[in-house]
Amino acid sequence: MKENNDKYIMFMKLVKDGKYTVNIEKGKIYSSRNNREIGTPNHYGHILIVFHISLKIPKYGKVQKSYAVYAHRIIYLCAGNNIPAGMMINHINGVSSDNRISNLECVTPSENGLHSYRVLKRGFVYGERIWSAKLTSQKASEIRELYKNGNYPQKDIAKMFGVSRSVINSVIHNKSWKQ
Repeated sequence: MKENNDKYIMFMKLVKDGKYTVNIEKGKIYSSRNNREIGTPNHYGHILIVFHISLKIPKYGKVQKSYAVYAHRIIYLCAGNNIPAGMMINHINGVSSDNRISNLECVTPSENGLHSYRVLKRGFVYGERIWSAKLTSQKASEIRELYKNGNYPQKDIAKMFGVSRSVINSVIHNKSWKQ
């Protein structure tokens, strides 16, 4: 996942200015205003922190801009580490909300995927397990049946199922949604 480093630089400036406190041993980030832990888990369990910056824009005056950053990346940076472009922060024990510095390591996307597969015994996500999947195994079977009967061209089947013609072609030729 490509991250916009500008928002991390902005958040780190807020840490330096004393607006937030980071405890790298506990893996927690606190608001200095009320000393409460901040952050909300996303659908993968990673802790997301939303912060706001006030900007002065001519003709509009003061405007609030919101940004979201991952707590694990902030904690890794606060420990004095850099995150090179294209690298990811891996949770060694596989618990996405465990942001203790001892549980974080900088890895390539490939290493991150292999860690998930080999160490954590998580299979690669495919088919209906992908959160954005538009098809199901049953729909893939229907697509093959419609095409086999010869009543519909791929273009029409694609419209019926709300996907591209290339997706239909992959299903028909068992390149995806394999039987």
